Amino acid sequence: MITLSLNKNSEKAFNKLLSFFNGDQDKLFSDIYNYKILELKKGIKNIELDLKKFEKRYSMSTKVFYKKLSDGQLDDNCTDFIEWSGEYEILLELIYELKQLQ
Repeated sequence: MITLSLNKNSEKAFNKLLSFFNGDQDKLFSDIYNYKILELKKGIKNIELDLKKFEKRYSMSTKVFYKKLSDGQLDDNCTDFIEWSGEYEILLELIYELKQLQ
């Protein structure tokens, strides 16, 4: 059993949401949990598609690119490289979150 301490607005919103599940807290939690996993998987897939575009444009894998960038072998002021490295770092975060939930 878990007890939540919610402010009035959060409690009201929670109860509204719970009403869609006929008061079944387990079902509500399960659906929220599954939704979070689904969103993480979608985010991972979308970023992987973006990374493939960079990989094709620059003819190197993201891991090789990131290592070269980290080692100072690439121009870290290049807009594409900033975006590419940022996308890769977000991908790593999403993968970590997904592993923690599964």
